[in-house]
Amino acid sequence: TPYLVCTLSQFTGMNGAGKSSVLRAIMAALGGEGESPDVPIRQGETQARVVVTLDDMLVARTGTQRPDGRTATATKVTAANGRPCSCRSKMR
Repeated sequence: TPYLVCTLSQFTGMNGAGKSSVLRAIMAALGGEGESPDVPIRQGETQARVVVTLDDMLVARTGTQRPDGRTATATKVTAANGRPCSCRSKMR
């Protein structure tokens, strides 16, 4: 019989501690281009990376500052053991 296991994570801290930043980073990693912030790389840096660990896979979203000022992004999904993950679904 299938069952559901729920885990609750609580983010707490002082104002300005980064709670919202963590949640926005998770949204950007999982939501893709539509969830990326307007400025995805911190000022003074040339790259950014967010890795979200799920049960059996890792989702890594990277951004690199291009010479023209725009950001090139990529998303990579791998199994938790580091092997490539096949996430294809059949369309009907």
